Amino acid sequence: MRGAVFLAIMLLSLQVLAQEQVVRYYDLNWDEVEKEKAVYYSTEDLIPSQPPLISVTEYFMETGAKQSIIHYVAAAHNAGKKIKQGRRMIWNKEGQLVLRENYENNKLTDSLISYYASGNIKRVELYKEDEMLGGYVFAEDGTQLPYYPFEEMPQFPGGDEAMFQFINRKIKFPRKAFRAKAFGTQIATFVVGADGVVRDIEIKESLHPDIDLEVIRVLSLMPPWQPGRQDGKPVPVRYNIPINFGYK
Repeated sequence: MRGAVFLAIMLLSLQVLAQEQVVRYYDLNWDEVEKEKAVYYSTEDLIPSQPPLISVTEYFMETGAKQSIIHYVAAAHNAGKKIKQGRRMIWNKEGQLVLRENYENNKLTDSLISYYASGNIKRVELYKEDEMLGGYVFAEDGTQLPYYPFEEMPQFPGGDEAMFQFINRKIKFPRKAFRAKAFGTQIATFVVGADGVVRDIEIKESLHPDIDLEVIRVLSLMPPWQPGRQDGKPVPVRYNIPINFGYK
């Protein structure tokens, strides 16, 4: 009986491995798009380890060169959840390793190390269960520099309070939406580019079509932000914002 169960498991594993490889396509902001609009693409492969893992490898669309590789717990991944398990590595377009980090049950553990294009170490951070125990940043010649965070979120000039003040001054409750009693919280999303400019504004949770247009109009008027940074370099970051429409 044990042998039969083991054989059934092996056959099931072989079936899973034989399934067509999953390929996904992404734009510059890592939003999933059609192949024709893609800047990156990814493949997914099953690793028959214990527990089983899904290896996701991402590539530059233009060259086909590897951009990153990371493993996720397969059961969670198939249920739509992302639980990182094991090493994550990132390369630049020239094929040089720029980042290496380790995860255990979705928590950073051991070390995060980033590299200059020359291969010299740029940053070392030590972690235990997602808690950073120490961090060091170096110049390319090895000189230690003042520490700064690996990831920094974009910031509206003056901070969040100034951002909401800006929106409250500019936003108007459309008459049709008010008459329709379209009260509630509108969720919008946009990208703060590496240049700080707000673009790709979308509505995630709509209250009324006229409110959608008004939110897009006002967010389009935003001044340039301080861009988000990754390892000191400006990068595009997607940002979500709630905007309340109700009685004053």
